[in-house]
Amino acid sequence: MPPLGRAGWSASAPRSPPLSRAGAARRWRARPWPTPKPPTSTSTTPCPGPAGQLLLLHARLPGHQREALTRLTRERLGSAGERPARLVIVTTSLLDMSLDIDVDVMVSDLASLEKLLQRLGRLWRFENLWGTGADRRPAWLRRQGVPRLSILQPTDHRGRTLIPAAWRTLEPALFTHAAAGRLAGLPQRTLTLTLPDDVQHLVETVHAGAAELARTSPDLTQHHTAYQSRRRSEEHLSALHLIPTWRDTPRSARPVRRAPAAS
Repeated sequence: MPPLGRAGWSASAPRSPPLSRAGAARRWRARPWPTPKPPTSTSTTPCPGPAGQLLLLHARLPGHQREALTRLTRERLGSAGERPARLVIVTTSLLDMSLDIDVDVMVSDLASLEKLLQRLGRLWRFENLWGTGADRRPAWLRRQGVPRLSILQPTDHRGRTLIPAAWRTLEPALFTHAAAGRLAGLPQRTLTLTLPDDVQHLVETVHAGAAELARTSPDLTQHHTAYQSRRRSEEHLSALHLIPTWRDTPRSARPVRRAPAAS
């Protein structure tokens, strides 16, 4: 992270529960930020606040405030916008919802492969549109050669994946644990992808072959059983409250139309 405090960059940090995003924003705000200076100055004297370089964007904000921040994000990180010298956006799954922006760096909480791939689409999104001659990214990032998504994996004291309780309503634990298991089994815990060529195969591996995937470890077997039980319970509850069509209603239960009385 040291280069992030010295050079110009734009970053996004998708967080899952409300406390995570607020806490992350507070920690970023407490960091020493280089003082904004005119382009001719090379001073990087730390200042106590982010000076407009940090945004917190989530669905619980008042509507007018959320819309204003979303519009500001599109203006600053859109394909034709004026690239900011430095901008950090702490957000939630709002990032997955059709935000046509380009960020230099992304750090995300652990999520299903489907969500991670969706977020990955915001990294260097306009690279081909800008062309190789466009110098819109910092030099230290250019040396990497490819965009990189860093994933934060919550673990217990034994290093096993431990999903916080606040995350369990967002998506089934099976798919989150499957993503963690897929990454853990790779050299240096790094997955190299070619987009969009590898997307379909990865999503089908987890979602279409969930039963086969569950047999790869006892933990995934347990999560798959819980996922199937919850899914059957939700389907049953939905069927109980579903209003049937008139074709599915027994004839004896249909309302009787009475002919108008003759005058």
